[in-house]
Amino acid sequence: MSISTAVGQTDTNVISLALNQDVFFLQGIIDEIYRVTPMLRFKTLFAEAGRALRHKEKIDDRVRDELIQAFRQTLSHVNRLIYHTTRFNDHEKKLVGDWLHGEFLAFCELGTWPARALRKPQGIAGDHYTISQIYFKGNKENRPLGDIVNACFLNEPACRAVINRELHVRNVIMQLMEKNAETPTRVVSMASGPANELFAVYDSLDKDQAKRLKAVGIDMDKRACASVDDGINERKLSSCFSTEARNVLRLGTLPSHLTEQDLVYTMGLIDYFNDKLVIKTLNSIYDMLKVGGSAIVGNFHTSCDSRIFLDYLLDWQLIYRTEDDMKRLFASSKFAGCEVSVEFEKEEVNMLARCTKQ
Repeated sequence: MSISTAVGQTDTNVISLALNQDVFFLQGIIDEIYRVTPMLRFKTLFAEAGRALRHKEKIDDRVRDELIQAFRQTLSHVNRLIYHTTRFNDHEKKLVGDWLHGEFLAFCELGTWPARALRKPQGIAGDHYTISQIYFKGNKENRPLGDIVNACFLNEPACRAVINRELHVRNVIMQLMEKNAETPTRVVSMASGPANELFAVYDSLDKDQAKRLKAVGIDMDKRACASVDDGINERKLSSCFSTEARNVLRLGTLPSHLTEQDLVYTMGLIDYFNDKLVIKTLNSIYDMLKVGGSAIVGNFHTSCDSRIFLDYLLDWQLIYRTEDDMKRLFASSKFAGCEVSVEFEKEEVNMLARCTKQ
C-alpha cells in the first residue's frame, strides 16, 4: 500500500467517524426535544387540522390555539438550548439549528408570510412588504392551513416586538407634538420601510395638526418609498410627509430639510450593521438633529427568545446586542458625552436606545 493511499484511507476514516459522532449527537438531542417539548403534539394537531379540511370541516379553535402554543413552546426550548446554555459548541449548535430548519421547512412554505420571509424575493431580509405584513397579521393568506402557519410565525416574540416598537415610536412622536404645541415637529425615519408608525400618527391627527408634523422617510429601497408615496398621496399628505430613496450610509452633505430635526429614529436597521457602520449611522443622525433633538435607535437584544426562529427557520441573520453595546456605540460616535437611556418594548426583545444631542 502506498503512503498516499494510506493517508487517503485515514482521512476517509476520520471523516466517517466525525459524521457518525454528529449523527449520534443529533439523535440524542432530537430525542430530548421530542421528550421535553410539545413537538410531537404540534405535529399531531397539524395533522388533525389537515384532516378536518379534507372532510370539509372547520378547524376547531382549540386545535388552532394549541397548535400555536406548541410551536412557541418548542422553539423557546430549542432557543434556550442553543443560545442560553453552554452545552454545545458552535458546530453542534449549527447541527441542531439546521435540523430544526429541515423539520419546519415544509410547514414554513405553507404560509405566505414565512415563505416570503424565507425566500427574500427582493434579495434582503425584512423588506418593507415583509415588515408591513407583520403589522397586518399576514392578512393576504386565504388558505386555512396557511392562515394557521402565519399565525404561528407571527405569534413569535420577534414579530410581536416589531409591532410593539412601532407603538413605542408612535407614542414618542405624539408626545413631541404635544410638547411643541403650535410649532412644527420635524421627524426623520431612517430605513423607514412601510412607515406604519408615521401613517398611524397622521391618521390620528386632524388636518391642522397634521400640518405641524413634518416627516421624511429615508429608505434605500425604491419600492418601499413608492409604496409609502402611495399612502401619502391617498391621504393628501404631500405638503408634510415625503420620502427619499437614499442609502443611509451615503447621505453626504445634508440638505437643509434633513437638518435641525426634533427626532431621528431607526427601528430595524443597525441589527444588520457591524459596529463601524453603526457608528457611521449614529454620526449621520447626530448631524440631522438640532441641539436638544433626540435619536431613537432599535436593536434586537441578545436575550431574544426568537433567535432560533430568525437564524435558522427563516435564515434571517441579525446582529444581537446588549444595553452596554448600545451605550458603547453611542459613546464612540459624535454623541460621546451625551447620556444614553435604553428602554424595551413589552416583549423585551427590542431595545430602543435614546440619546439627546447636547
